[in-house]
Amino acid sequence: MNEFYKDCLILDMKPNSIVHRYAVNGKISGNLGAITCLDNALIILVSPIGCGFHYRYTVRARNKLNDVDCVNLKNQEVVFGSHDKLVALIKKLDAEYAPKAIFVVPSVVTDVINDDLTGISNSVQTEVKAKIVVIVSQAFSHMDKSNFTKNLKNTAMQKNSTKQVSNVLYKGCGYVEVMDALVEQVMEPQKIEPNSVNIESFLWGYGGATKLERMQNLLLRMGIKVNTFLPLGDIDSIKIAPKAKLNIVRRKKWAVSMKTRFGTDFFHLAMPFEWHGFDDICEFYREIGKHLDLETSVEKILQEEIEKYKSRYEELKTQNSKRRACIISGGVSNIAETLKAYHKNFGVRVASICVIMNTRFAEENGLDDSIMKRFFAKAEEAKLSMNCDAELYINPSKEKLEVLMQDCDYLICGRNPRYAKLNKPILPMYIDRAAFDFESFMEIMEEVSAKIAEPLQLSNKLLLNCMEFDDIFFPREEKDCNSKASRDIYTEMWRLRKK
Repeated sequence: MNEFYKDCLILDMKPNSIVHRYAVNGKISGNLGAITCLDNALIILVSPIGCGFHYRYTVRARNKLNDVDCVNLKNQEVVFGSHDKLVALIKKLDAEYAPKAIFVVPSVVTDVINDDLTGISNSVQTEVKAKIVVIVSQAFSHMDKSNFTKNLKNTAMQKNSTKQVSNVLYKGCGYVEVMDALVEQVMEPQKIEPNSVNIESFLWGYGGATKLERMQNLLLRMGIKVNTFLPLGDIDSIKIAPKAKLNIVRRKKWAVSMKTRFGTDFFHLAMPFEWHGFDDICEFYREIGKHLDLETSVEKILQEEIEKYKSRYEELKTQNSKRRACIISGGVSNIAETLKAYHKNFGVRVASICVIMNTRFAEENGLDDSIMKRFFAKAEEAKLSMNCDAELYINPSKEKLEVLMQDCDYLICGRNPRYAKLNKPILPMYIDRAAFDFESFMEIMEEVSAKIAEPLQLSNKLLLNCMEFDDIFFPREEKDCNSKASRDIYTEMWRLRKK
């Protein structure tokens, strides 16, 4: 959890975007991803044995699956319910391992037969020492198909200078089901400690453990204590979570539940990548300071941190501005944030911006012309506000790309091998940019500057470059009509939103 799906994002194994956009990823992976963060807790999956070893459940928790037991439902249990097998397994695990907690996780089968897992677990609770926590199924826990469109429209309408605010309570692919269960079944009323916070330990970027530790240390210097990280720790640390005066959260739904039950206020970060650079780090802590009435002590520490790093920061920005870059993006919705990160905060000198996108993007995602025009306007507004004179090109021809390459020293783009044909070194666009302390940001700054000084040179002699691939849907071959037809059918059946 702390390492933000390290296998997925660093090693390119099971890429996160593909799992979420092109697969119906089982929400049990989210259940396991949250529960395996807890110490001394065992998991019972109430399902047939096949579900217990489905490969997708390893996406988030590939290193701790030895803690999962399966009831192994068969035809008799599907007809008559899981009571006998579940009770027997709970007693067995409690006696053999003496865990602090046993989590009972539902499956599609228990949802369909409406098995009363809560009632079964409550009936055996007095006979075991472990705390039994039942994950209450919220049916389809993945985002609704229309949410991607809603998010795009929301992003289009917000100003570049403001952070995105989410009013949607996402169920979070199983993760939030666990968080809701912790709020409802584990947390207990506490006397609130002033100047204290809980921090959700999820989606802080690669190296999350280090980032959270640094965040904790910085808050401590400001006079703010971290009560607990959620859902890290054990059941005892979860129980006392309501002692905190403020929750700092990535997923909003469970925080709303906790506020309803215990009155705990929360500070929600809908999109972490929007919080980038010195200004946003300061804004992050100032917001926390406002919630806790500690603006003065917060500001003092912020100024100390800025003073410590500003000389080296300005030196690196100057160094980065000596070479010219061309940004190549697969969409227009992220151009404003990309410019903010690379041009404004990293000091990159952007010569041109090329958007190479699916011409049916708006149609497939239910966006009208006004939304697309708003995205283009936002990009132009961002350029103007940041004094960036780069030209924006939409789906430029191969001939135009060759001309643009003459005016840049390197590319900022994905690591797709097709860009090797452009014969320019590459700075990967999707480097982890999220940082919520100055030390972490400066480490990213140093890394980016080193890559700009000596960008990655992809070989243009790769066998892949001897083939003609589709510019948009790499690695589909340009003349592969069958794959194109398959994708079109998939789009019509699944990705198209209701009118």
